[in-house]
Amino acid sequence: MGFIALERFDHADIPAVQAVLDACAEHLATATAAAAGRPSGPTAAARLFRNTPRSAKPSSKRILGICRPQTCELLGIIDAIVGYPALDAITVGLFALVPSAARPEVEGPVLRLLEEWAAANGARTIRVVVHDASVGRLRLWLDAAYEAAEAPMRAGGQLVVVVEKDLAHPDGPPAERDVYRRLAGRVGG
Repeated sequence: MGFIALERFDHADIPAVQAVLDACAEHLATATAAAAGRPSGPTAAARLFRNTPRSAKPSSKRILGICRPQTCELLGIIDAIVGYPALDAITVGLFALVPSAARPEVEGPVLRLLEEWAAANGARTIRVVVHDASVGRLRLWLDAAYEAAEAPMRAGGQLVVVVEKDLAHPDGPPAERDVYRRLAGRVGG
């Protein structure tokens, strides 16, 4: 995965984040409006750094740049809240790749890097908020063994689906028979 890296961004990177949001404007317009309560625009990046759920600490906000280390090319951004809604969880509110990078050979390695980053930051679970405007992205998460965490809900006039992945079982929960097989092995059965 050396051809892609995640880099933590800060307020000095607002112009770069805004460039990604502008490149993804058509795809993100509806999702950003639903998430932020207003349409995307020239101040969307600054709002992205500020917006957190009411019960999350502002210091838990992370904006990660998805970069090609060899060229410093910015391919996208991930908006994450560390320790939300539980201390051992990370919630992703925005996963945006520029159109030229939004393809499986980039998306898969980025998801694996995100999972490694989350685990390195103490997370046992990654939660992802997917708006109906991003229904194509829902397939990406489901294909990567994320599962619906709760029933779809309405937020800001849009349908929202929350998917999550247990990092202790990155390929999905073990099948019931596998649990029984492991238990049987412990008791000599």
